[in-house]
Amino acid sequence: MALMRFFKPPPHQRYVYKPRFWDPDKEGLRERLDWASGEKKKMRRFLNPA
Repeated sequence: MALMRFFKPPPHQRYVYKPRFWDPDKEGLRERLDWASGEKKKMRRFLNPA
């Protein structure tokens, strides 16, 4: 059994994303727009329960 563990395959390689440029204003705007679109969907479900 020790021989089987000796030939263990290497672990998977992981991709690490490092952005070159980050705009906090743009990210904040995107978060607010995503939140607003989610609120619209919730309101539609509330007003039109089907």
